Amino acid sequence: SLDKGETYYQIGRKKLDEMGEDAIALRELAIQAEILKKHDEAVELWEKFIAIDPNEPKAYINMGISYCSLGKFEDVLETAQKAMKLAPDMKEAHYNYALGKLHLGSAAETVSILEKLLERVGKYPPAKFLLAAAYCCAKEKQKGIKVLNELQKTSMSRSLPVRCYELAKGLISSGKSEYALLLLDAAIDSKSGNKNVLELYAKCLGMTDDNDKSETNQSLFHEKIETKDNKCDTRNEIDDLGILKQAWELRQKGKTDNAIETALKAQTPGHELSVEEISTWIKEMSVRPVFTAH
Repeated sequence: SLDKGETYYQIGRKKLDEMGEDAIALRELAIQAEILKKHDEAVELWEKFIAIDPNEPKAYINMGISYCSLGKFEDVLETAQKAMKLAPDMKEAHYNYALGKLHLGSAAETVSILEKLLERVGKYPPAKFLLAAAYCCAKEKQKGIKVLNELQKTSMSRSLPVRCYELAKGLISSGKSEYALLLLDAAIDSKSGNKNVLELYAKCLGMTDDNDKSETNQSLFHEKIETKDNKCDTRNEIDDLGILKQAWELRQKGKTDNAIETALKAQTPGHELSVEEISTWIKEMSVRPVFTAH
């Protein structure tokens, strides 16, 4: 559990202070710090490890993961380049470099990096998913959907909606809302979405102060969820996306209670949500700027 992990981590830090800096101990603590979401501490520990062993490429890979968690994508690129210099064939280094490039707004370059990587290493699902996302962000939607459909036939299938949602959230935090919208749009059209994906899609459409554009975006949202083939068949979630259209319209009129009642009545057996859960996501559906970079 996280509580036990925190306890072991604090014990490890205390021992490290007593024993002095040991490479093995630093590596284990750095990995544990990242698991515990202590990203700044993880970076600090990897820096100390690298001071002892500067020629270990995996240290730069792991430090890059921590920088990614912190949204420091210039540093992600720097650590990936150092890893590639030490181990040119290490696929994780190229993956980190591509991820950094995407978050910094270079979708076309990301596509090129990942296509070359997959041609060289073959099967590498994380890179294939990132390539699908990069295609979408580079406005090559059909290529992106094709790759997403291929991934649906793999063990990654059930995690695709979560991956799409989390990457889109990260892109928004990086100031790349347009990329997020393109990815979410393809996720929905390829049936790689769920309730969270659709809600985030709605929020991305609403991230504008332009009333005319906002009305156009609402029309796009309605068109998206009215398409019969765009049902998100995710367990334990409402699978009739038409409910969201009704809830959207009622929410815009300030009739939140009506929206909750509508959603409750329209739920499909086996996919029910509680009143509290429905209330939470309806309240989050307002068309307004809702994200800030962090």
